[in-house]
Amino acid sequence: MHPVSVVGARVALREFTPDDVDAVLKMYGDPVVVEHLSFEPRDRRQVTATLASVIEPATNDPRHEYSLAVAEGDDAIGG
Repeated sequence: MHPVSVVGARVALREFTPDDVDAVLKMYGDPVVVEHLSFEPRDRRQVTATLASVIEPATNDPRHEYSLAVAEGDDAIGG
């Protein structure tokens, strides 16, 4: 199923796009945010690669992986 879009009263779930790099970088690049995650803070290049690795499989049929952005309006939260 592509694209996934679930819209609520205040937030939505949607597919990631390459435009989400800045929002994801704010989270994944922050040492406090990733302190209890399985990776160290990431830089822009790493975040761009991470997004590419979740955007590409979203179009597979059948789809086996779901990585969705939490968004407020059209903007990913974190941005």
